[in-house]
Amino acid sequence: MSFKPSSLEKIIKWEYRYNMIKVNDGKFHSKHLKIPGCVAIDVRSCFMGIYSKAEKSSLAFYLNECGLESKMDMPIHRMNKYYERALKEPDSMSAEQMREVAKYCIIDALSCQRLMVKHNAINEYREVASVAFLSLFDAHYFAGGMKVCNLLSASAWQRGILTSMISSQQTETGKYPGAYVFPPVK
Repeated sequence: MSFKPSSLEKIIKWEYRYNMIKVNDGKFHSKHLKIPGCVAIDVRSCFMGIYSKAEKSSLAFYLNECGLESKMDMPIHRMNKYYERALKEPDSMSAEQMREVAKYCIIDALSCQRLMVKHNAINEYREVASVAFLSLFDAHYFAGGMKVCNLLSASAWQRGILTSMISSQQTETGKYPGAYVFPPVK
């Protein structure tokens, strides 16, 4: 397989992905490049699922919750200012500022890796994917409903029953008078 250089338009059209991830009751949007052989796992959405009751959702918060060393802090407006300055007038000062930006990005990336290792998140996704007959990508990007359907269908298949994964257009709208509703366990 040979890799041919692509134009920016082709990369954005065919390789740039914008996925919606269902996290608890809300939806989270993830943007990533589709690279052959790689599964882009959004660390923030992963930890939003793990810490579903948390008030905050930031890398610094999750690092603190896990007892890991905090990350370097750099406001986005400063990072943009450094980048714009480096484009306009490349000199030793802008080179030093871009080294600071690179250091910030490396520390952020390593912090994400440390979080994933601390929570054993990749192996959790692998186990779910193996048990629920999913790809690693599907284990991360799709909610529990798909996993349950796959498990039920696999169990039925082992018993010689064929099921359809195509959803029915009919939805249940009826009321059930006299049914007892159990209070939630807190």
